[in-house]
Order: sequence, then structure tokens, then C-alpha cells
Amino acid sequence: MPQFDSTFFTTQLFWLFITFVFLYVLMSTLTIPKISAILDKRKHIIDENINDAIKFKTETEVLIARYKNIQSESRIKAIEILKKNDYELTKQIEDRQKQLSERLNNQIKSAECSINDTKQHALINIHEIATDISKIAIMKLTGVLYDDTKIAQVVTTSIEDN
Repeated sequence: MPQFDSTFFTTQLFWLFITFVFLYVLMSTLTIPKISAILDKRKHIIDENINDAIKFKTETEVLIARYKNIQSESRIKAIEILKKNDYELTKQIEDRQKQLSERLNNQIKSAECSINDTKQHALINIHEIATDISKIAIMKLTGVLYDDTKIAQVVTTSIEDN
């Protein structure tokens, strides 16, 4: 094998050195700077993204705090409005109940007066009817016609006794 032949060692080492130097110069001047630039650019983009993420995170935390604050204020206002409405509605209900109570009391008084008037009228009519019936009954039973005033007095005393 020629690579193990000692006569070729020097030429092989020479070409190895030349190839290595050429590749080293090629890599150090062209490829490594391009790769380095790409890596630096990538690192810069990643750093910007991380900074943006941190900034967005703090903004989000601030917005969440504002949201929670607004939410708690809204709850407090809603509770105040509900309490106010509850008080107003309770007051309106009490006022309407008073008005209804007064109206019903007036209707009851009016009905009582009407009942009393009807009762008095009925008692007067009963007195007259009792007097007429008594007069007719006495006349049919005894055949005697008594004076209306006497029969009315007897009926009146009889009603008053009972």
C-alpha cells in the first residue's frame, strides 16, 4: 500500500500540510465568519424576543391588575346600586301598602256605614212589616180591627225586649 511506504511520507505530509492550511484559511475567512454572523444575528433575535416577552409579561400583569381592580370596583358599585334599589323598592312597597291599607280601611268604613244604613232601613221595614202582619193576624184571628199606633207600640216593645 502506498500510504504506508516510507518514501511517500514526505510528499504526503507536504500535501497534507498544504491541504490543511488551505482548508484552515478557507474556513477561517469564509465559512466561520458567515456562521458566526448567523449565530450572532440569531442570538440578537432571541434576546429581542426574550426582552419582548418580558415586556409583554409585565404589561399583561399590569393589565390583569387593572382588570381585577375595575372588576372589584364594578362589584362594589353594583352592590351599592342593588342596596339603593332595594331601599327604594322597599320604601315604595311600604308606601303602596299604606295607601292600600288606607283605601281598604275607607272601603271597610264605607261598607260598614252602608251595612248599618241597610240594617236600620231593614229594621224600620221589619217594624212596619211586623206591624202590618200583626194587624192582619189580629184581624183574621179575632175579627177586631185595632188602631195602627197601638199595634206599633206593642210591636216596638216586643222588639225592644228581645
